[in-house]
Parts: sequence; C-alpha cells; structure tokens
Amino acid sequence: MQVSDSDVFGAVSRKGTLRMAKGGRLQVVYETGLRIVADGQTLIQYDPGTRTAQRMDLKAAARETPLLALLLEPSRIDRVFKVQFLAEGRVRLEPRQPGLPVVEAEGQGVHLGSLAWLDPTGARQVLRLTRPKVPGAFPAGTFSLKVPEGTRWLP
Repeated sequence: MQVSDSDVFGAVSRKGTLRMAKGGRLQVVYETGLRIVADGQTLIQYDPGTRTAQRMDLKAAARETPLLALLLEPSRIDRVFKVQFLAEGRVRLEPRQPGLPVVEAEGQGVHLGSLAWLDPTGARQVLRLTRPKVPGAFPAGTFSLKVPEGTRWLP
C-alpha cells in the first residue's frame, strides 16, 4: 500500500502488488490498473485510465528516484545513505548527497515492512509492504509489459 498525504491533495492511498527480482526487475500492479514494469534495462509505466504510457531508461529512473534504486539494488544503501539504527527493526537513512529525502525504514522480521519519506512537494509518502516474502521463480513475462494499441506514449 502506498499512502501519500499532502496539503494540496490530502490523503491518497493505492493498493497493489510489488514483485522484485535480481537484475533490476520489478513489477508493480495497482488495483486501479496502473502498472509499472522494469525488465532490468527499461522501466515502463502504463495507466489504462488515461491510455498513456511512459518509457524510461531504468538507470536514469533510479537516479531520479533513489528509493527505486534501493528497491532494485539494496546493496547500494551504504553508498547513497548513512544508516542510523533507531530501535529494533527501525532505521533512519540520511542522504549522503543533497536533494535526496531522509527515509525511515521499518522491518518485519528479516523483511522490509515500510518506507516513509517526504517527496519534493512536501507530501509525506509511506510505502507499506504487507505479507512480504521471498517468492519462488516468477512466471515468464512477469517483467515485460505489452501496452495495448492506441496507447499514447508520453515523452
């Protein structure tokens, strides 16, 4: 579940499923139909409500969104953030470079449970992972996305 709370839009929440695999592969499917898929090279975001899609180089997207980089490559955490242990299962990630948000992370056993940060607009963002687990192999095609004909591609 992703929850955003801003002065402008108020509290907005979206539920979905997040799947990740080594090599920069990612799939996010929200209940609204919005899909985000990365195959290790390219990230595609498709919104069926507006019939629009956007394609980005995965490395460029990860540079612009450091939390995406952490989800895709958790081993980078020490290079991007200074880790401060707060209490059992909670850490504060202080950015090593300007322009990145301070992130608070909480674990559930050996799994990540939540991430919280302020985005550039000042909205508080919280990503809660419910029932995290290490899955078996994913079916073929999990990390590829074929958008329907007639979709408008955004720059």
